[in-house]
Amino acid sequence: MKYVFFGIFAVAIIILSYYIVESIRRPVDFKTTWDKRKIALHKQLEDIVELQKMYKVLHEDSAYAGNFDDMLNTFLKDSFSILKIEGDPYDTLKKADTLRIRFAAKDSMFSYMARIGYVKAEDFNKNKADNAFVESKLKDYISEMSTVPFSEYKSKSIAKQKFEIQSGKVNLEGSRIAANFATPTFEVSTKVRIYMPEYDPKEYSMYNPEFDTSKLVKVGDLTKITTAGNW
Repeated sequence: MKYVFFGIFAVAIIILSYYIVESIRRPVDFKTTWDKRKIALHKQLEDIVELQKMYKVLHEDSAYAGNFDDMLNTFLKDSFSILKIEGDPYDTLKKADTLRIRFAAKDSMFSYMARIGYVKAEDFNKNKADNAFVESKLKDYISEMSTVPFSEYKSKSIAKQKFEIQSGKVNLEGSRIAANFATPTFEVSTKVRIYMPEYDPKEYSMYNPEFDTSKLVKVGDLTKITTAGNW
């Protein structure tokens, strides 16, 4: 009987120890995970802002992308235009010629992807003239940028989720002339529950009251001229 008692007591200690350890581990794990994911999400939204800026340049500052398919097609098919001066612009005896040169946007994007490390230097040098490779990497990059990180949750059969993306225009306030010109705007967003799918707010909000899974995280604003995030 004595051994049975000690056995039950030992099991009770093990169970109690487990719950004590879990009560410490869970909030620490939650905070660490949430902080890590917020940093990754904010970085990706900032990267999307850069893509929107490039898209806007390709559209002569008249629009932002309203969906990622349009953004991809623009980068695949459009081109950047720059002016090149031939001759000495300071030579008053001879007028310098100005030429407009166009560069394929996909080639510029491929260089950009190499610069940020998405494409390895050796792959860039080896394949920069390979049109099929360039287009394939560009498609992969835009697809990755459009996907909310950490949104997949296999144990609950939740597939990867996409960012919400919209574009619009607003009239500038001020002079009568400015009011006649519409300026492009955009907004790219997701909600906390999309990148924290396995964390039930009923369980984890007790660790941080700010854990609101319905909160919108975004860059840009359809009603304002801004490319900033709301964090």
